[in-house]
Amino acid sequence: MGISVLDTKKIVYESVDCIIRELFPEKYDSLCHVYAVVGANVSSILLKKDYRPVAGLAVIDAGGGNFFKLIDNWAFYGDIGGAYHCWIESGTNSLLEKELIDFTYKHNPDYARKNGMIWRKKKTPDYLWGLYKELVIAGNHEALPQTFPHGKVWFRETLAGSNWLSKHVEQYSEEYVRMTSIALKHATISMENIA
Repeated sequence: MGISVLDTKKIVYESVDCIIRELFPEKYDSLCHVYAVVGANVSSILLKKDYRPVAGLAVIDAGGGNFFKLIDNWAFYGDIGGAYHCWIESGTNSLLEKELIDFTYKHNPDYARKNGMIWRKKKTPDYLWGLYKELVIAGNHEALPQTFPHGKVWFRETLAGSNWLSKHVEQYSEEYVRMTSIALKHATISMENIA
């Protein structure tokens, strides 16, 4: 009968999250780039589809009129990180079919707490995974609504983000191969237990 796509997606998320939390217990909630790279690799392999890590700007509704505004494109030019975000997109050129994945969404309350913000959303999904057009709010970040519908975000890839992420992945390619391998082993065990 096989494992459903929905079950496979959940296994991909759990495997990537488990490995990153295990390897980086103190800072997993600030490692969106690691989630994006490892998550894109594992998703591509297990779902036999092209996924890629993406870096850019983001606005996330924290509830109660509070927002994470990760919109510092200049942060990609420094060495210490900053207010930007990374996620995963499918490799299709069609906006109608393009998928968006954010494996860090569950960690937003922890990220808020560590950065002196308040997360007021009552329900926080473990991850976002769906059609880009259904998850991402259109428009400029300066003219966004006062509240976002549940599970919606504002994400925009930038050239600076793309260049930074390419250099980062090249610099740490061996570590990403190792983390991807560990996550794949974890996922394979989980899939065997379901089958």
